[in-house]
Amino acid sequence: MGATPLARAIFMADYSQEIEHLEAILNGAVESVGVDGLNTKIDLEQARNRLKELRALDDSSTALVRPVVTRIKLGGAW
Repeated sequence: MGATPLARAIFMADYSQEIEHLEAILNGAVESVGVDGLNTKIDLEQARNRLKELRALDDSSTALVRPVVTRIKLGGAW
């Protein structure tokens, strides 16, 4: 069962901070970082996949769209 448009408008998912973080990682194009003997390897392909997934889930771009509450049919027979 899918959520109604009103329920989706109330419970919006906002992944904008995580999207910005992943974009910064991908724009830097650094695959590994080493600081004081600690090394971290970043899988850029996995970051790209997660960014694509988050953009599909992110509702912040559609937050200003009002849900459909009523429809008026003026077609004739009732």
